[in-house]
Amino acid sequence: MVSEREGDCSSPDETDPLNVNSDQGSGRCCRVVLKPSLSQLPPLVLSIDGSTPFRVVVSNYSSKGDLSLAKRNWSKDLVVRLRDYSLLRSHETLDDLGIADGEQLIITNPADDDCHSRSGWLGLALVAVVIGIVSLIAVVVLYCLSGSIPDEYGVVIDAGSSHSGVFLYKWNGRKKNTGIIKQVGSYCDVESGLSSYMYNPEAAGESLVPCLVNISTLVPSQRRPLSALYLAATAGMRLLELAQPLASCRIMSSVKDVLKAQMFDFKNASIISGVDEGLYAWIATNFLDSRLMITDGHSRVSSFCSISSPATDRSSRPFSLGALDLGGASTQIVFEVSVSLSPFVIFPFWRVVQISNETVTDHSRYLRLYGETYRLYVRSYLCCGANEMIRIRQATLAMQAPSEVVHKDPCLPLNYTLVVNSTEVFMKPCVAFEPTQATPAEYHYQGTSDPSACRMLIDTMMRINSTCIVESEPRPEVSGNLVAFSGFYYIGKFFNCTSGCTKSQFNESVWSYCERPVDRIFELAPLSFLYSYCFRGMYTLALLFDKYKLTDSQFQQLKFLSRIGSSDIGWTLGYMLNATNMLPAEKPTELIGVLEFSLVTAAACLMVLLGLSFLAFVIYRKFR
Repeated sequence: MVSEREGDCSSPDETDPLNVNSDQGSGRCCRVVLKPSLSQLPPLVLSIDGSTPFRVVVSNYSSKGDLSLAKRNWSKDLVVRLRDYSLLRSHETLDDLGIADGEQLIITNPADDDCHSRSGWLGLALVAVVIGIVSLIAVVVLYCLSGSIPDEYGVVIDAGSSHSGVFLYKWNGRKKNTGIIKQVGSYCDVESGLSSYMYNPEAAGESLVPCLVNISTLVPSQRRPLSALYLAATAGMRLLELAQPLASCRIMSSVKDVLKAQMFDFKNASIISGVDEGLYAWIATNFLDSRLMITDGHSRVSSFCSISSPATDRSSRPFSLGALDLGGASTQIVFEVSVSLSPFVIFPFWRVVQISNETVTDHSRYLRLYGETYRLYVRSYLCCGANEMIRIRQATLAMQAPSEVVHKDPCLPLNYTLVVNSTEVFMKPCVAFEPTQATPAEYHYQGTSDPSACRMLIDTMMRINSTCIVESEPRPEVSGNLVAFSGFYYIGKFFNCTSGCTKSQFNESVWSYCERPVDRIFELAPLSFLYSYCFRGMYTLALLFDKYKLTDSQFQQLKFLSRIGSSDIGWTLGYMLNATNMLPAEKPTELIGVLEFSLVTAAACLMVLLGLSFLAFVIYRKFR
């Protein structure tokens, strides 16, 4: 309801204080609506001379009339404001401000201003508290839900030439695609390689069951059906596939049937190439040493190996480690080539998609991991593993007099005789010699402890074996520091030369061992395999310095390792990372980490504290 008090601006009624005329002259007559700031009071329509100061209007309005502000317990300290709440000065007039006819004005007092101020602070305080509490609850729930995702598990079976190893890996469910993975416990070892079941392929798969049962105890029962299971066969099965493809096929079929029946989620069983084996090993080595992980532009290099990185043209990451792997049937070498790289898109890492016109050699591979591109030189030499080279040595000696049973072996200790079935000596495809009708059922190899003749025999073997021959073809120099593992590690450890040895020191240690007769060898330890370490040591020297052409300084920097941290070095970790897409081509982004959780929590708590402070301020002002 609007109360109106109207009068004639030109003929004022002096008895009506609400019909206001200026003492200074007559201006235009203007109707304005005066609205008290308290919403329960009705607005008033006044006829005001345009030249009348507001102090006159306020003075008369507050002291006279049945709608006077005094009767409503208002203060006499009144002010007039525009609709946007801007204050009008007491000496200003309607004409000064250009207020239009019929415009609404607000009349109020300081008490009302305090009320408006308290209302504004109260609203701001409540909004801040609500936003802070909601943010705090949201981030805590998000973090707790992320953390509650259970661990995931994966099993990889390394089906090697002489034995099989079963490895278990674990990673947090919310860390998938970030490369956060670790080995659980020690690997379980199966003594016989799959290729040894060529005459009984049905038993190949069953040979793996005890280890799978053993490793399953480390996996929570509810996670076993969800845990991926892979088997990858290496050089032993590659050789069998070449020599007896039907037997190889039957063995792999037996393995698949058995693995499908296990408590794990069987994914695949296959024979991998030597190049893939080398690349998987390189991935695992550099992953374990944290050389693939880039964080905030800084490389995280593990101190476990204590290997300094040579300078590179990329300041964002250290130079990667080269990987040397010696198995029973093959050996691999992989290292990064320090050259300017053209743009490539690669993933999975062994499939190369070339974008530039640069020529890629048969032994080069490009990998893109964590936003970095790596050009690698990778070679795998089948039949150059330690066990196959021992077989080639025995065949080479036997062919000097094929019909004779006894042969002198300079790589065996004096007074030691090794008896070997002739069918094992001439086993294909690594041994090129053919047995004759005069070939005896077995050969007896008598040791002579002659290191010089042993080294000459190895040189002859490496000339005969086409895959192990010392090539004259050009190849890049070995760059960066190297890590040697698998068979290399056991040889380096045996000769007490796992780190910092010179070539002459290692050679002297091997040479001295090869001169010992059998009684001086077995006084070290009564282990039957010690007889083979003379040959293994000599072959390692030939492989590293003649085949791989390491310099003395490179050999001094070489590390013979079996583990980095809590994980075994080997290709299985690299295989698992790739098989489960755990290793991304680009740097992963975590939805919310500990740092983000801490920052958001702190901000939310600060907002709640500020809101409560505003609320306390409003209450204080109200009751002051």
